[in-house]
Amino acid sequence: MKRLFGVHAAISLIPVLVLGAALALNFKSEAQRAGSARANPRRRWWPRRASNRYFPRVTP
Repeated sequence: MKRLFGVHAAISLIPVLVLGAALALNFKSEAQRAGSARANPRRRWWPRRASNRYFPRVTP
């Protein structure tokens, strides 16, 4: 009886592991997409800010 329980538990564990792996991959790709979306405006802003700090515009 114990062996049957062990086999059933092992078979039931497979879908749980597959679902966990699928969710982990989904969360990873979503985090990378969200990070890229947040970084894009900062990437455009940073060179302008850095150049203004070291080379301020001189208006005649």
